[in-house]
Amino acid sequence: MSDGFRRIDLKDKEQGSILLSVSMPTTTDQWGVAALLRGTEWDGLIRKVSGEALSHAVHGWATPLVRELGPDPVVVMRRNQISCALSTGGQCVGAGPDCRPGRTMPDCYEPPKLTIEAAVVVSTILRDLRSGRHVVVVIGAEFVLL
Repeated sequence: MSDGFRRIDLKDKEQGSILLSVSMPTTTDQWGVAALLRGTEWDGLIRKVSGEALSHAVHGWATPLVRELGPDPVVVMRRNQISCALSTGGQCVGAGPDCRPGRTMPDCYEPPKLTIEAAVVVSTILRDLRSGRHVVVVIGAEFVLL
């Protein structure tokens, strides 16, 4: 079962390894499942990249994409310091009162005050960021070289 994201691992001679988690668009919204977060305090976790830059990167030239990606994924994650909803009462092992998104965030981190659907998307995004993936929404058309 898909979580709504496509993982892409790129290797570029100039830029090195680039790990992406791309929100898959739907017929009604280019943000796909990430649309649940648009306009919330969580949408800052998602980078907006052009379809052209992503296409160039997939075809071997990642420099334009790297320019659009911005800071390291862990830095992006740490900017949102919302406490874990399960940090009290021992509901999440490893989630103490200082449980926040970051490298040491437990897998059971659950963002507070969201619908179940939105919380699942945020948790997926945070795990991807923690593992070094840039989480992106593609704006505009992509292309394929034949």
